[in-house]
Amino acid sequence: MILADKIMNLRKQNGWSQEELADKLDISRQSVSKWESGTSIPDLDKVLKLSNLFGVSTDYLLRDEMEDTAYNEMELQEENGVYRVSLEEANDAIDNKKRTSVWMALATMMCVLCPTPLLFLLGLQTTGKIGISEGTAAMIGVMLLLLLVAIGVALFIVVDSFNKKYDYLNNEMLILSYGVRGIVEKEKSEFNLKYVVCTAIATVMCILAVVPLFAMIAVVEAGSNAYEDDFLILLGVVIMLLLVAVAVFLFVWVNSVQGIFNQLLQVGEYTRKNKSVKTRNEAISSIYWTLVTAIYLGVSFLTMKWHITWIIWPVAGVASAILDAILKLIPGGGESNQQ
Repeated sequence: MILADKIMNLRKQNGWSQEELADKLDISRQSVSKWESGTSIPDLDKVLKLSNLFGVSTDYLLRDEMEDTAYNEMELQEENGVYRVSLEEANDAIDNKKRTSVWMALATMMCVLCPTPLLFLLGLQTTGKIGISEGTAAMIGVMLLLLLVAIGVALFIVVDSFNKKYDYLNNEMLILSYGVRGIVEKEKSEFNLKYVVCTAIATVMCILAVVPLFAMIAVVEAGSNAYEDDFLILLGVVIMLLLVAVAVFLFVWVNSVQGIFNQLLQVGEYTRKNKSVKTRNEAISSIYWTLVTAIYLGVSFLTMKWHITWIIWPVAGVASAILDAILKLIPGGGESNQQ
């Protein structure tokens, strides 16, 4: 039980309203409300008053609020690169991540969707549904593709600029100030249901994304019009990419928000041991996807077979998962040196 819950329970056990407790402590009712909601914490002087007022020890009030002592705090303070995170900094970082995670998810979604206008226009041109040549359709489609990529890249740059000031959360060993851990854990717990639901929906969408393509192939097998067949196949691919794009949006959004909680709590991939490895892997991942994009655009422009070259993306996605698994098996150089 965190401090916020203890104050609320003890107040109710004594039959006091928030206003009555505030009067006894000579503070505002809003202060008590903030303590009980976990948006702020009492200073040590108020903790002592609460201890005397409720007839409980300060140890009872604080012990679940104390930091996880995987490392002794005094030892940590003597190490280089250790940063103490205040409640205000933690709240700012969480609020910033909740805002920018939507932009990041949208940018990633646009990168997945970028081939769809080209595929759709080529399909319409093939069936004669639009009165333009194949070259014109391809040119317009490529322009729209580049526009979506440009918007996505611009959003990535904006998000990076907003997140830059919080790089220390990812790179340095942290000490959370008094009471911060309990508040962050409470917010993470409240977000967990949304995280699980969105992850489940996104996973199901990825699994079912190929169903429209298979359905179109089945229709083609039963048909006889070659031009209509090409359009249906391309339409199946477009629908598949749309479903994958929505799934990617959900994945990126909830994992980005979950990431800030894990960063502050230093769990999962953000433990001290994993931080140096993660930094190395992110650099390799950036190089990898830059090369994939260059290969995709180069092959597509040289062959002008955009309706085929899209296959580079799912292949690159599978290869990326394999690469990530391999990198996780390789110990980080920095960690090895420390040992």
